[in-house]
Parts: sequence; structure tokens; C-alpha cells
Amino acid sequence: CACAVIGANCPNDCNGHGTCDYSNGVCNCDKGWGSESDVSDYKALDCSLRTCPSGISWGGVADSSTTARTSKECSGVGTCNKLSGECKCRAGFSGEACELSTCPNDCSGRGKCITMSAMAELTTIAPFNNTASTES
Repeated sequence: CACAVIGANCPNDCNGHGTCDYSNGVCNCDKGWGSESDVSDYKALDCSLRTCPSGISWGGVADSSTTARTSKECSGVGTCNKLSGECKCRAGFSGEACELSTCPNDCSGRGKCITMSAMAELTTIAPFNNTASTES
């Protein structure tokens, strides 16, 4: 017997970027197209728009006593191009998910651009070290 699937159709047949749950007519989108694990403020119900990479937000309001910064699309400092799935980072930020800060003029060739977490581990960086003297 050739049997047909009976139930609800999904919008635009999920555009080839997901699978249709015919029992309720809902698309289960692929990763990068609005899947449950994708972090995005907007996901197309028909899997027609891309999501962008996400990273820990550069700012935000604490939503519990243990969580201050959450994961955001483009780390909250970029704009997601929903057609390409690429972040356009604001000035001062770079990386696939705008997760990196950039250094002005790439340190003008006189220094090394490092992350804030790497800087926090340094013990001899002026003016933050204990050996820096302010006496004349």
C-alpha cells in the first residue's frame, strides 16, 4: 500500500533548511537557519533566514545572582546579515561573532594587542603593577 502523510504542511516546506513536523506543521530548522540551539532575537518560522554566530555579550543586565552576561548573536555589538549569516561588527570589535576587541591603529606597531582576559593575568603591566613609582 502506498500511504501518504496526512497532517499539517509546513510554511514553504522549511525552504530546504529544516524538517517538517507534519503532526503540527512546525519546521525544525537546521543549525544556522534558526534551530533551537541557535542564539538569535529573530528566527524565521520557515527556516528562510540565517542566524549569525553568537558570543558572550559585551554588556547587559544581570538576570540572576550568578548571570550577568549571556550569549547574544554577534556578541551584542554587531548586526546580523540574515541572508549571509555573517556579523557586521561595530567599530572596535572583530571576529566571527564580534567577540574580539580591536586595538586602535593595531597598537601603531609599538605594542601587542591582547585580550582583556590576557591582560588581567599580567602582573607587570604599567600603570597597574606595584613597582610603578609616583615619587619624584
